[in-house]
Amino acid sequence: MLLLKKVKAGDESAKERFVIENRGLVYALAHRFVSGSQVEELFQVGCVGLMKALNQYDDIYQCSFSTYAVPVILGEMKRYFRDNQAVHYSRSIKDGM
Repeated sequence: MLLLKKVKAGDESAKERFVIENRGLVYALAHRFVSGSQVEELFQVGCVGLMKALNQYDDIYQCSFSTYAVPVILGEMKRYFRDNQAVHYSRSIKDGM
Protein backbone atom coordinates (compact mmCIF):
# COMPACT_ATOMS: atom_id res chain seq x y z
CA MET A 1 0.00 0.00 0.00
CA LEU A 2 2.91 2.33 0.68
CA LEU A 3 4.15 1.87 -2.88
CA LEU A 4 0.66 2.52 -4.22
CA LYS A 5 0.46 5.75 -2.22
CA LYS A 6 3.80 6.85 -3.72
CA VAL A 7 2.43 6.12 -7.19
CA LYS A 8 -0.67 8.21 -6.49
CA ALA A 9 1.61 11.02 -5.28
CA GLY A 10 3.25 11.07 -8.72
CA ASP A 11 6.49 9.16 -8.09
CA GLU A 12 7.46 7.73 -11.50
CA SER A 13 10.07 5.32 -10.10
CA ALA A 14 7.42 3.90 -7.74
CA LYS A 15 5.05 3.50 -10.68
CA GLU A 16 7.68 1.58 -12.65
CA ARG A 17 8.45 -0.64 -9.66
CA PHE A 18 4.73 -1.26 -9.05
CA VAL A 19 4.20 -2.35 -12.65
CA ILE A 20 7.23 -4.66 -12.50
CA GLU A 21 5.96 -6.23 -9.29
CA ASN A 22 2.52 -6.86 -10.81
CA ARG A 23 3.67 -8.34 -14.12
CA GLY A 24 2.98 -11.84 -12.81
CA LEU A 25 -0.70 -11.03 -12.53
CA VAL A 26 -0.84 -9.87 -16.15
CA TYR A 27 1.15 -12.88 -17.34
CA ALA A 28 -1.17 -15.31 -15.51
CA LEU A 29 -4.23 -13.66 -17.05
CA ALA A 30 -2.68 -13.77 -20.53
CA HIS A 31 -2.12 -17.50 -20.17
CA ARG A 32 -5.86 -18.00 -19.66
CA PHE A 33 -6.50 -17.09 -23.28
CA VAL A 34 -3.48 -18.10 -25.37
CA SER A 35 -0.24 -20.04 -25.30
CA GLY A 36 3.04 -19.93 -27.16
CA SER A 37 4.21 -16.85 -29.02
CA GLN A 38 0.84 -15.08 -28.74
CA VAL A 39 1.31 -14.67 -24.99
CA GLU A 40 3.79 -11.82 -25.44
CA GLU A 41 1.37 -9.77 -27.53
CA LEU A 42 -1.48 -10.36 -25.12
CA PHE A 43 0.87 -9.62 -22.20
CA GLN A 44 1.54 -6.17 -23.68
CA VAL A 45 -2.20 -5.54 -24.02
CA GLY A 46 -2.63 -6.65 -20.41
CA CYS A 47 0.06 -4.20 -19.30
CA VAL A 48 -2.02 -1.41 -20.84
CA GLY A 49 -4.91 -2.64 -18.71
CA LEU A 50 -2.65 -2.71 -15.66
CA MET A 51 -1.67 0.92 -16.27
CA LYS A 52 -5.34 1.89 -16.70
CA ALA A 53 -6.20 0.15 -13.43
CA LEU A 54 -3.31 1.87 -11.68
CA ASN A 55 -4.37 5.29 -12.92
CA GLN A 56 -8.04 4.77 -12.02
CA TYR A 57 -7.68 2.94 -8.69
CA ASP A 58 -8.67 4.80 -5.54
CA ASP A 59 -8.61 3.76 -1.87
CA ILE A 60 -12.32 4.59 -1.74
CA TYR A 61 -13.06 1.24 -3.45
CA GLN A 62 -12.12 -0.61 -0.21
CA CYS A 63 -10.65 -3.59 -2.03
CA SER A 64 -7.15 -4.73 -2.84
CA PHE A 65 -5.56 -3.42 -6.00
CA SER A 66 -5.45 -6.86 -7.62
CA THR A 67 -9.19 -7.33 -7.04
CA TYR A 68 -9.80 -4.07 -8.87
CA ALA A 69 -7.17 -4.66 -11.56
CA VAL A 70 -8.18 -8.14 -12.77
CA PRO A 71 -11.46 -7.07 -14.44
CA VAL A 72 -9.78 -4.02 -15.98
CA ILE A 73 -6.95 -6.13 -17.42
CA LEU A 74 -9.35 -8.79 -18.69
CA GLY A 75 -11.47 -6.06 -20.25
CA GLU A 76 -8.48 -4.80 -22.22
CA MET A 77 -7.68 -8.32 -23.39
CA LYS A 78 -11.25 -8.97 -24.46
CA ARG A 79 -11.37 -5.62 -26.26
CA TYR A 80 -8.19 -6.63 -28.09
CA PHE A 81 -9.82 -9.87 -29.22
CA ARG A 82 -12.97 -8.06 -30.37
CA ASP A 83 -11.02 -5.46 -32.32
CA ASN A 84 -8.68 -7.95 -33.99
CA GLN A 85 -11.10 -10.54 -35.29
CA ALA A 86 -10.68 -11.54 -38.92
CA VAL A 87 -14.34 -10.79 -39.66
CA HIS A 88 -16.06 -7.93 -37.87
CA TYR A 89 -19.70 -8.16 -36.94
CA SER A 90 -21.72 -5.27 -35.61
CA ARG A 91 -22.74 -5.46 -31.96
CA SER A 92 -26.42 -5.88 -32.92
CA ILE A 93 -25.60 -8.93 -35.02
CA LYS A 94 -23.45 -10.43 -32.22
CA ASP A 95 -26.23 -9.94 -29.69
CA GLY A 96 -28.74 -11.65 -31.96
CA MET A 97 -26.65 -14.80 -32.34
